[in-house]
Amino acid sequence: MTEKLKIRWTKEEWKRKIINLSLIIIGSFVLAFGAGVFLVPGNINSGGLSGLGIIVLHLSQGLIPVDLFVAGAMVILLLIGLIFLGKEFTLNTLIASIVYPLALSLVLRVPFFQHIPSLLFVSDGDGISTSSYLIGGLFGGALTGIGVGLTFLGGGSTGGLDVLTFIMYKYLRIKQSVGSLILDASIVLGGMIILGDEFIVEGLIGVIAAVVCALMINFVFTGKSQTYVASIISKKWEAINVFIQDKLQRGTTIMDVRGGYQFDNYRMIIVVFSRREYLAFYAGVGHIDPKAFVTVTQAQNVFGEGFNHLAHHAKQEKKDQ
Repeated sequence: MTEKLKIRWTKEEWKRKIINLSLIIIGSFVLAFGAGVFLVPGNINSGGLSGLGIIVLHLSQGLIPVDLFVAGAMVILLLIGLIFLGKEFTLNTLIASIVYPLALSLVLRVPFFQHIPSLLFVSDGDGISTSSYLIGGLFGGALTGIGVGLTFLGGGSTGGLDVLTFIMYKYLRIKQSVGSLILDASIVLGGMIILGDEFIVEGLIGVIAAVVCALMINFVFTGKSQTYVASIISKKWEAINVFIQDKLQRGTTIMDVRGGYQFDNYRMIIVVFSRREYLAFYAGVGHIDPKAFVTVTQAQNVFGEGFNHLAHHAKQEKKDQ
């Protein structure tokens, strides 16, 4: 057994696992910091469990604190995920489901962390200013987005309402992004209706915080990629292929494709290139054939000659099998 473990767990694999674990833990702390310092103290409902926690806190007249509600909800949702989504999903969300509630309790209950909101959300006699709420929403949304993005980079999930979005996809075929939007929008709108007019401003700023959070998740999780995949359909495909090969010095894949309207035959070029070649690619293809049909997507990872090495990923795939 010991020898088997030595073969399966190389130094490089251990390093990668430690990095992934660190990303999940750090991401959970950043998520808790953003929610516990900016969103919850300002009653800024941007959706998610913290938004539900704010609603429950006021409905219970302070008897159920946000961190205790989040911890209890995390446990319940983790069990629901185990039942409906299986062990693999549960294991991927387990670390964040433990670290995030603990970190949120720490941030909300330790005076050191609450020093910032005590300075930010101060009444000037007419109440707390809208600018204070806006600052809290922007910083809270940005930090929670960074935290979630770091967790995703570590191969984990924040758990919570993600469990429900995956269940909605599995049984109702509703995409996770759409399911997440439905749940968060329902929580924000429900908060404004249930809590009344005095929380309208916080709810509207919560919408801004949710948008900022989504943007930061995208920036952290996919924005780090500097690689693009393009497909080009053009009658001048030969000239474009020469340009890519000679000028960009990138390899291409050429496929026979057929149009779906008149069933005309075309050649489609597929090429992968880096961010520094982005403008040169558009300029070159546009010069050769301004009418070319081009689609470009950002790649999360590309492995092979000229890009990242596949060796340690191949080892991990073999190990998993």
